[in-house]
Amino acid sequence: MGEQARRLAQQQRRAADTQELHLGKWADNLTYSCDLWTFFGYYGFFTVWSDSFPYSPFRGRRYYQDPDDPNMVQRQQDTRNNLEYGRIMEERGRGFCSSGLTQDPTGKWVPDQDTWDRFAKYCGTCFPAS
Repeated sequence: MGEQARRLAQQQRRAADTQELHLGKWADNLTYSCDLWTFFGYYGFFTVWSDSFPYSPFRGRRYYQDPDDPNMVQRQQDTRNNLEYGRIMEERGRGFCSSGLTQDPTGKWVPDQDTWDRFAKYCGTCFPAS
């Protein structure tokens, strides 16, 4: 790890908004809890909804087989060479990266409170009351 990366990690461990991530990664380094969660997700169950499997979203991943694609290399090459696809994905990526943010007078990107309030309200309507 370079000195610049080491300094950044040290700063992030002191910052309240990134401290939890570093603490979690430190704990995972000792307990392999991410691997354990992957094990449960593959052999047992998922605890997160997936649009890809609307009728059995919590079912273990091992029950779903990925088909082999004999033309995978060609498909990947075609995708990389498709300039229109690249432009669209870049545009979407930029849009995603700036969604819910606005620039303050100094040019710094900050959360846009109205957007996040609307998002929170929307999330409250996504699931039926228990």
